[in-house]
Amino acid sequence: MIGLFQVINRLIIMMTAALCACGMLDTSAGGDVDEFCEGETFTARCRSHDEVVVMTSAHYGRMRLGRCLAVNYGNLGCQLDVRRQFDAWCSGRRTCDVRVSSIIDSLPDPDAFPCTRDFRGYLEASYTCVKGPQTCSLPNY
Repeated sequence: MIGLFQVINRLIIMMTAALCACGMLDTSAGGDVDEFCEGETFTARCRSHDEVVVMTSAHYGRMRLGRCLAVNYGNLGCQLDVRRQFDAWCSGRRTCDVRVSSIIDSLPDPDAFPCTRDFRGYLEASYTCVKGPQTCSLPNY
């Protein structure tokens, strides 16, 4: 019976992540979108032992001037939605750490990145924590 309970809880977590990815679950009360520069690490942590991360957004590129981009050398506004990768790395886990510099190399098709590679991009990401068991323990990226 305990095995069935664990399976059901894991399905709930996976469905929650899928609903978030499809925009069918309101996670606007989740965290603010934060900026993570090249050379930094995105860290998602849930404080409670019975909560797991659900990614609400993740974009990599040169979206706008800010903390990570001080000067517009071109290609401002280009970005790639990388939430699918972050769902695989982070959603359903209690913690995750992803080096921003590893994002491009982890893309299924790195040539799909719309920005000029001569200029560094940055990550804008947010997540929320939901009650549920950790789904798996994968290595950090």
